[in-house]
Amino acid sequence: MGKKREFTLSDVLIGIAIALMFSPTFYRLIDVGWKSADYTHAYFILPISLLLIWLNRKKLVKAEGGNLSGTVLFVLGILAYIYSAINAFMFLEAASFVLVMWGVFRVRLTKESFACLRFPLAYLIFLIPPPGIVIDSLTFPLKKIASIGSHWALSLFHMPVELYGVIL
Repeated sequence: MGKKREFTLSDVLIGIAIALMFSPTFYRLIDVGWKSADYTHAYFILPISLLLIWLNRKKLVKAEGGNLSGTVLFVLGILAYIYSAINAFMFLEAASFVLVMWGVFRVRLTKESFACLRFPLAYLIFLIPPPGIVIDSLTFPLKKIASIGSHWALSLFHMPVELYGVIL
């Protein structure tokens, strides 16, 4: 399978560089993106993912050289980060963190070792707050159904009520 994975100075430097690069992203996510009542679970995603990676650390084997798929993921993540940071697009900025993490682990580890980390790395997807337009498009039909049902029930009891869109 290969040589046992040891933390090297380059691993530590990569971790510090990623932490410094994405610290403004996490500051904005904490300050704005995760404030919504329906997204408070996001505070637990990164620590749980890191814990799962840490628990699998003994199974990790360093790859000899890089690989194309990891490099492509890493470069796409960096390009997405630059674009989203310039345009203040929080959804893509958070997604770029996930891509960079996948790319780094795929480049640094063997295919078998990376397979051990698929779940913890895929779990990072839940860090990404969905754009408001996506949430609105998914919840609007439910709001419409609820408002029509409420209008019907109130009208059934002869209560004076008018319906304008989803507003009673």
